[in-house]
Amino acid sequence: MGKIVMLAMLGALSLSACAGLVQDCYHQQQRVAQAAALANRDLKPGMYPQEVQALLGPPEMTIQYWQSGSPETWKYVVLEDCKIHQGISAPTTELYFVRGQLQKWFIYGR
Repeated sequence: MGKIVMLAMLGALSLSACAGLVQDCYHQQQRVAQAAALANRDLKPGMYPQEVQALLGPPEMTIQYWQSGSPETWKYVVLEDCKIHQGISAPTTELYFVRGQLQKWFIYGR
């Protein structure tokens, strides 16, 4: 009897974890899709990172280069776990900051 209860509890925990991942993935998909729509409409060259983050929220990924004048890249992208396990996708938005100001951005995968 104890083993059955233990198995039932493990099954419930597994389902709970899966449901949490699915919900996180759908939330991420919505944020990334919204970032692409807002980027198309509201971004302007010369904006500061604080202005961009206030508009789009925090990026899912940042890449910083340590050479002077090299761009800092922000990515709003659906992460691989959600793509592989849930089949979720949304456009990817990449932003490039040089010397602390937005220079250009690309949206792809629509």
